[in-house]
Amino acid sequence: MVICMLIVVLALAFVVANLLSSHFRFTHHEIQRIRAYYAAMAGLVLAYDQLTYGVPAWTTAIPTTHQLFCSACEFPDATIPFQVNVLVDIPGTSVDGVGRRVSAAVDYTYTP
Repeated sequence: MVICMLIVVLALAFVVANLLSSHFRFTHHEIQRIRAYYAAMAGLVLAYDQLTYGVPAWTTAIPTTHQLFCSACEFPDATIPFQVNVLVDIPGTSVDGVGRRVSAAVDYTYTP
């Protein structure tokens, strides 16, 4: 009888440990995904500021891609673990035909 109870308790402990591990991985993935999203938004805000103030490297007449937040990038930031690529297109490519189209992509890969 004692052995059966011990087996049941060990099985339940294994199930609980497996659930906790799975939930931890899922939560970590969600947090990293949200951080990547906000890193991309920060890249777009930075591009908007650079274009607003007319910084020459950002206001060229050709499409340019700016790498942000990595250690060897234009704006290094050790607190953001993702590289953000911001594409600033040529004038006249926005929806209204006057402004520039700006897009951001984040290099984020989920590794379980």
